[in-house]
Amino acid sequence: MTGPVSARTVFEAAFSGDPRAAAVVTEEARLVAAAICCVITVVDPSLIVLGGGIGQAPGFADAVTSALTAMAPVLPEVRVSALGTDVVVDGCLAEGASLAWNQLIAALP
Repeated sequence: MTGPVSARTVFEAAFSGDPRAAAVVTEEARLVAAAICCVITVVDPSLIVLGGGIGQAPGFADAVTSALTAMAPVLPEVRVSALGTDVVVDGCLAEGASLAWNQLIAALP
């Protein structure tokens, strides 16, 4: 790849069949699966939700599931968040609004 490279361009190239980009995506999926594997062994969730732009990249959830199958003691369901790429910002805003509302209500006589 030449010029500025972003996660989006790497995922697009991998989806289009670029073998080097596909290798990068596969390795990233392996790293994410390894992190999830650590959580699985402690928490034992039945569902893992991938969010953000990378989590929603075409084929990434399948690549994570494939890598997770090879290393995890149990396999939870892996899904892509329906909340879009700004899920973290949206969650922070919602929590902030909830905190402000609760403080406002608590201050009423």
